[in-house]
Amino acid sequence: MTHRSQLEQKGDTVVLVGCVKQKLARAVPAEQLYTSALFRKRARFAQMFGREWLILSALHGVIDPQHTTAPYDMTLKDMKKPERQLWAERVFQQVMPHLPAGSRVILLAGAKYSEFLGPKLQQAGFVIENPLANCCGLGTQQNWLAQAVDQQDW
Repeated sequence: MTHRSQLEQKGDTVVLVGCVKQKLARAVPAEQLYTSALFRKRARFAQMFGREWLILSALHGVIDPQHTTAPYDMTLKDMKKPERQLWAERVFQQVMPHLPAGSRVILLAGAKYSEFLGPKLQQAGFVIENPLANCCGLGTQQNWLAQAVDQQDW
């Protein structure tokens, strides 16, 4: 299935990019803080296909990519289910002002980041897409993201 119309519908799309463990050792704009190849490719995809993009952070909830953020060491992988549910509720409240009615949300985040947030956004009436959900392995995800950006289509 082609998503060529994604570029035409960019104004309706918000991309939520999951944070990663690899970070710089100093405070910088959040889009520069996360240093892994996977994050960089997610960010490029988000910039190309989204009207706006935001970073999902285990510590902060939602971060604007331009917001100066200090390094931290926290992940949802270490949280128990009730803590992840509370995190998803917090993120939902933070992201709502960025989502006009009928918005499409593209989730580029690991399973723990999207497990409760995706259904919550869907129940609120947003179209949710998680194109990396069935991509096994970081290499496969990175290749998919790079191809989508190179072809300006996914």
